[in-house]
Amino acid sequence: MDGFEQSVHDALCARGVEVIPQLGVSGYRIDFALPHRDRPGQLVLAVETDGRSYHSAPSARDRDRLRQAHLEQLGWRFHRVWSTDWFRNPEQETLRIIQIWEETTMRRADEETIPSSVTPQIIPASMPAPTRRSPRPSIRHYERIGDYTDHDLLTLCFWLLDDGLQIDRETRVGQAMKELGFQKRGKNIVERLNHAFDQAQAERDRGRN
Repeated sequence: MDGFEQSVHDALCARGVEVIPQLGVSGYRIDFALPHRDRPGQLVLAVETDGRSYHSAPSARDRDRLRQAHLEQLGWRFHRVWSTDWFRNPEQETLRIIQIWEETTMRRADEETIPSSVTPQIIPASMPAPTRRSPRPSIRHYERIGDYTDHDLLTLCFWLLDDGLQIDRETRVGQAMKELGFQKRGKNIVERLNHAFDQAQAERDRGRN
């Protein structure tokens, strides 16, 4: 986190709000995720900043809007904190975040019929693989990542994403490494798997539109 993001994080924690930084969801990364006040496993609010990870170019803003729209379809509510507003009055901006968080928490309590499939959840890295996936694709084991074709890795990533769970990218890469028999996170392994997951997620997103 940069200094701005750290100050937002620390201000919320000082108010007793649980904050989960840099949470990976559906191939994206959220600056801060705030859990439900009474149900810690249920995430209800994404807090984004215009700090180091935010870019002002028009193309980046367009990507940011598409990203937000996609994650909102998964049940997230978004709030962006602007650095100019924060440094002008951090106390007021902190209270504003907390107010939106409390309103979102109460709204979630009233929405008893919200489908669990779109309710954001924290997925522990140690959680066993779900049973909703199709049979594992037949992919040979090789000693080197370079021996796998792009199609091999893409097929594996599609299969892993079939569980539909909102799991951060680092954990996804770990799942893929386990399936391929790799124990050490080499640079080439991580780069190729990240690229394959990017492609797989993009294909799945296009399929939803």
